[in-house]
Amino acid sequence: MLAISRLLIAAPTEYKPDSKNLFVFLTKYAGQANPIAVETIQKLIGKYSQTFLSGKCLSPHKLRHSFSKKWLDEGGSLVGLRDQLGHNTIATTVLYTNLSQEEQREILKKMDDSPRMSDHTE
Repeated sequence: MLAISRLLIAAPTEYKPDSKNLFVFLTKYAGQANPIAVETIQKLIGKYSQTFLSGKCLSPHKLRHSFSKKWLDEGGSLVGLRDQLGHNTIATTVLYTNLSQEEQREILKKMDDSPRMSDHTE
């Protein structure tokens, strides 16, 4: 997290991005700051995951899925996750949130154990 903080502080001075450019990872081409290409991100994730995960290759999809699961486990909302992943629709975000059968059973059990809304109405 410290490295990202340093990057966010240095980027405006180093890259001088347009104020509308909200990307974290930038490259400079022809004097202009631009987000790095999707292909570059995919290559970097593959390269570093093989290096640091004993030869295993982590895909961007798996990384987004892991982030999504952690987000929801920590109490984040689906709408917030949609925004974090940059999706236009909840339907796309749902693709990254598939829960295991055990997780689904635990949620249903919690729902069954909680007071019903009808118990609180008059």
